[in-house]
Amino acid sequence: MADITLAKLREALKAEGLELTDAQETKLLRAWRKLENPDGCPVCGQHVLVGVPKGKRGTFSACCNTKIG
Repeated sequence: MADITLAKLREALKAEGLELTDAQETKLLRAWRKLENPDGCPVCGQHVLVGVPKGKRGTFSACCNTKIG
């Protein structure tokens, strides 16, 4: 099975004549994130775990501001 990336999907859609509006692009990105991480953040359930630098170097917070790493 080929590696399918969001960039490849966008290229395929464009090759088929489908131009996404900004709103459609946002929805596509959200759907893609749900496919990549169906269970979401282990802390808050959001579908993207975002590391936000906090204070000391190497300290990050999850998307829900819970300390990770």
